[in-house]
Amino acid sequence: MITLAQAINDTKEAISLILLQAGFANGSKGIVDDKPMFWFINVTSIEGGEKETYLTYSFSTVPSQNQHGDGQPISRYLRVDLNLWSRKKDVDDLIKKLEDVFVLRGFPFELDNIDYDSGNQLYRYSFYTNCVVS
Repeated sequence: MITLAQAINDTKEAISLILLQAGFANGSKGIVDDKPMFWFINVTSIEGGEKETYLTYSFSTVPSQNQHGDGQPISRYLRVDLNLWSRKKDVDDLIKKLEDVFVLRGFPFELDNIDYDSGNQLYRYSFYTNCVVS
């Protein structure tokens, strides 16, 4: 049986490893000046929000996609939403690097939306992937 807590922890670990491999630094471990940073759900410091480029991610379960055996979940399906925030309009190289690492690790990497947050003066590139935990 795969518990929800296990699926959450395994997904956070998998996404963190992919983002580290793509050249991001984990914002929960402290600010790194020369790398884009990532955070789970939201940026947790003023300094982090002042970075030129950073990424936040969150996820939700898709219960209809879960697999069951004897009434218990044997795999859980999670949709992971990734938001790349940047003061620069051109982040094509970084997007390519993210896509390459996600695909290399066997995860889809799909565009959801591109827009501009005029209040924070940041471009937002939204992507999603899926994670199946068994």
